[in-house]
Amino acid sequence: MLTARNLTVTYPDGGRGVEDVSFDIESGESVALAGGNGAGKTTLLLALVGILPAKAGSVEVGGLRFSKENRVEYRRAVGLVFQNPDDMLFMPRALDDIMFGPRNLGLSETEARQRAYEVITELGIDHLAERSPLKLSGGEKRMAGLAAVLAMRPSALLLDEPTAFLDPRARRVLIRALERLPQAKLIATHDLAFAGALCSRALLLKEGRLYADGPRDDLFRDERLMDECGLEASLPIPAAGVYWR
Repeated sequence: MLTARNLTVTYPDGGRGVEDVSFDIESGESVALAGGNGAGKTTLLLALVGILPAKAGSVEVGGLRFSKENRVEYRRAVGLVFQNPDDMLFMPRALDDIMFGPRNLGLSETEARQRAYEVITELGIDHLAERSPLKLSGGEKRMAGLAAVLAMRPSALLLDEPTAFLDPRARRVLIRALERLPQAKLIATHDLAFAGALCSRALLLKEGRLYADGPRDDLFRDERLMDECGLEASLPIPAAGVYWR
């Protein structure tokens, strides 16, 4: 379970990031995080992984509450897939990027390779292992970045605009991969069709506050609510997975 309680983040210049945000996400649950530009989606994700310090409140995963003392252990349990996969891929081969996390956990070369190939096989990206990230397409980079996070075996998974720059086929590959994952997943996205295909629940942010939390259909079909959050109501919403088959 991924939990936030009264989470508040303030920037050094005094600007508000997120304020008094609380929610629970169960293992295996996929939750969409939506809101207009500047609503605080990325700020919230960075706070949940402990990159941005909280002014107040708390975050925890599997009962482990983030603190300065346990930040290394905590960050092993929460994986963040950045919006731009180029921020995550910097080694000569995709395989090296996927092994990077396990190596830094202290695993042997054999153990790190084994863990990397377990994830590579699960995601169906064996053909990317020996290729340079510089030669990968946007969708391939996205999958390699996801694999690099999953190789750490996190209990919770945070994704920031995962369909950015993806073509329809790459979206289908990604949705099918995410459907199979057992982690608690919080997915910040403007792509409501993607959210509708994967998530049954949504959180709506407005000006750094949690404006609504409820069933995906109820929120995404509410034109007044969506307009207040700087979004367009999506009608109709496809049943989970149907749009992408």
